[in-house]
Amino acid sequence: MSEKLALELEEFLMPYALERTDISNSPLGGFIKAMMGPYAKRYKEFMTWQVRAFVRVLLNADRDLTLEQISNVIFSEAYTMMGYTFVRNLYIAEDSRQTLASNMVLLRAEIHNWFLFLEEKGKLIGNYNRFLGIYSPSKF
Repeated sequence: MSEKLALELEEFLMPYALERTDISNSPLGGFIKAMMGPYAKRYKEFMTWQVRAFVRVLLNADRDLTLEQISNVIFSEAYTMMGYTFVRNLYIAEDSRQTLASNMVLLRAEIHNWFLFLEEKGKLIGNYNRFLGIYSPSKF
């Protein structure tokens, strides 16, 4: 994997990904951001780690990967890089399994969107079948 290429892809994708998930863009964005305080900043950091992991998955893939496989790796990597642990995150929700499950569905939708964005801009390394959710890496 070329670190230079990874950084180029990160720099290209990061603004797009962060803009899509910026709380300020919602109808009550200012209010929500004020209420969330430091959590909004942590969420942005979490999204940043997800984008970084996504780029590295693309560049390290040596076989076809499903959207589910990719999202599992990305979520796990971002979770690790943020220093989250099971014990530290018991407060997330009473039924955290539902919270995590819904986060995974939303993450898959975002990853799908990132694939389409990169493909549209001619930056996708490899091929993405949007109807099957399968990424096929290019042969370097």
